[in-house]
Amino acid sequence: MRLTARTTGWLLAALALAAGAAPRSGGASTYLPTSSEVLPDEHVDGFLVLVEARSEEAIRRDILDAGVAAEAAAEALAEARDQDARTRARIDLKKADIARIKAQVKVAETEDAAAEKKDLETRKKAEERNLKLLERKRDLRQAELDWAEAARDAAAAERRAGEAELELAQRREAHRLLLETTGDEALKRLARAEDDLRAAEKHALERFRDRAAKIARTTERSKTLFEKRLKVLDAQREVRKRN
Repeated sequence: MRLTARTTGWLLAALALAAGAAPRSGGASTYLPTSSEVLPDEHVDGFLVLVEARSEEAIRRDILDAGVAAEAAAEALAEARDQDARTRARIDLKKADIARIKAQVKVAETEDAAAEKKDLETRKKAEERNLKLLERKRDLRQAELDWAEAARDAAAAERRAGEAELELAQRREAHRLLLETTGDEALKRLARAEDDLRAAEKHALERFRDRAAKIARTTERSKTLFEKRLKVLDAQREVRKRN
């Protein structure tokens, strides 16, 4: 899998989708594999080029895009933390309201106030449904928080993958220039350059693998997020229907 603007675009689109917005015109909402993920046939020496060569300019653009994605992920994370704290505070208040109503029910029982007790029981059930809705929202906020953390990690992995690919591109250029030189000392430098090139290629592949894992984790968190939204939808319908 090569690093392109498509992967960073996937993350930015995912940030928008998780916020309930539509993806930007022309932007991909998911990371879809293309023929670029299928390696071309091996060279005459029997070896495959495992990281496709790209221009430094293109790689630098992707690194900048990864920075934009990181900023968006940081903003989403801050918002998720704020919303989570607000929802938990509302739950505490709602539990206190229910506790007061329960206390009032007991007073109505001792005073043999049947009509008042019935009204209080109705209010208690309505507030308990509201509490259930808030608890579903809390679960959603936690899912949003988990997703935002995964998106932050994915953005960081995008940047690291780009930096590793840039290093590989620079090693390749240094190796190419050495191929044009002659002499014993040049051959020694060429041998060292080839070792550096292989190490850079391995490092880039490792970073690509890590990026893929972070993207997969973000996708899984996104799935959970929408499952929690569906549960909130059910709870909201119940409140509208019964309250």
